[in-house]
Amino acid sequence: MEEATKKFPKSERCPICREAAIPQYRPFCSKRCADIDLARWFGGDYAVPVVELDENDLDELEQFVDGVPPDPDRRRDDGY
Repeated sequence: MEEATKKFPKSERCPICREAAIPQYRPFCSKRCADIDLARWFGGDYAVPVVELDENDLDELEQFVDGVPPDPDRRRDDGY
């Protein structure tokens, strides 16, 4: 099995066990490794970082999305 992993570039290896990935379970090598990865997501082992916005940030974001230029004279309460 070691030869099989040498034939594939690093990106073509299973992220769980480093064996060669197979098309049916890509990027994993088996259903077992795919299930292990899914369990890690459900268990909170992996996380996507979140930035919480306050009211001023939300107002600025809405204006940006609407195409309203920022007001240079407007001071924020948080010191930025």
